[in-house]
Amino acid sequence: MILIGILNLFEIKSVDDMFIYFLGTTIKLVGGSKEAFRKVDHDYPLCTGRVG
Repeated sequence: MILIGILNLFEIKSVDDMFIYFLGTTIKLVGGSKEAFRKVDHDYPLCTGRVG
């Protein structure tokens, strides 16, 4: 597991200050497709972050 950052809940001013993303997969669940794995674990979170 890679820890990207630590969230300090006391610094959150309002609900609008935080977005939690809970989508992910494994290579096995996408039938061994590295392209499908990257789409779910890289492309979708990146796109969501840009919108947020």
